[in-house]
Amino acid sequence: MKDKIIIGFWLNDKMTNNGIINYNNGDYYEGNIMNNKKEGEGIIKYNNGNIFKGSFINDIINGKGKLYNEQYTYEGDFNNNKKNGIGKITFNNNEFYEGDFINDKMEGKGVYFFKNKRIFHGSFINNLPDKGKLIFSHSDNVYEGQIDKNGLRKGEGKIIYTNKKNLIYFGNWVNDKKKGKGILYYSEREYNIIIQNKKLIEEYPTNIFKLDFTHSFYYGNFDNNLKNDFGILFTYKNEKNPFYNNTIYVGNFKNDIKFERGYLFFKDGSFFKGYFNDDIDKEKEGSYYLNGIIQFTRKNFYGWENFIRSKKQVVRNIKKNPSKKCQTR
Repeated sequence: MKDKIIIGFWLNDKMTNNGIINYNNGDYYEGNIMNNKKEGEGIIKYNNGNIFKGSFINDIINGKGKLYNEQYTYEGDFNNNKKNGIGKITFNNNEFYEGDFINDKMEGKGVYFFKNKRIFHGSFINNLPDKGKLIFSHSDNVYEGQIDKNGLRKGEGKIIYTNKKNLIYFGNWVNDKKKGKGILYYSEREYNIIIQNKKLIEEYPTNIFKLDFTHSFYYGNFDNNLKNDFGILFTYKNEKNPFYNNTIYVGNFKNDIKFERGYLFFKDGSFFKGYFNDDIDKEKEGSYYLNGIIQFTRKNFYGWENFIRSKKQVVRNIKKNPSKKCQTR
């Protein structure tokens, strides 16, 4: 007994029932003792300030208990002196976790409540969240995918925007923002069509017209949550400008708008090649093609409406004189 002093009721040179154990390292135990060992319910105060209150078996923490220290409070299952099983840990910053523990770590399935009021349901590895669902306090939006230790979205993930007619984004996230390759879409069925025909769409975007799409979608690059760099935008219906209905834009984007060089394909097989600044850039040159032949080229269009009138005029001219395919201006 050189490492401890036992105070209590002795029988046959062994401590039984309730008692006190003072350890030479400064630890202090008070509770049930059997055969000079901690057994049953008790409380131990460690020399580092930590306190455990709960169940002991054969001098080892086993069963239910509470652990208090400067960083957190844990209540739940223990095995072999470590947090093992189901438990709840509450940190000093008011974040808390409920779920599985293995060898003192959050490991397995659980729920984590972040101080930014986000709630994560999913899997944990080595004390860190891995994959699952992230719920937001300020909206009904639901995110599924990876997050970091602060509850910020990262890696590959999917979010449903309930406040945007259930618009869905699936793609890459960096520091809680859309960045890299991704898809914006409205229909899971049509998302599957995109994935199944991804190579076909990338090589020949006009194949979109041959597939069964009844919603708009965007497939391309993102930065800072916005469409940026190269992308493909299919517009099924545009309430503000019906002329965009059933069109495919292939080209560059800047901060969510069509920008600089690009192509606008129409379902009748014609297309516009030129510059954009959200709509066709009226101050820069562009050409309109039908059946692969330039129908008109303008150094500027003096507005989107002039392009529409020019395009309609080409269609009328061809109907009147099918042999005259080119109407260059």
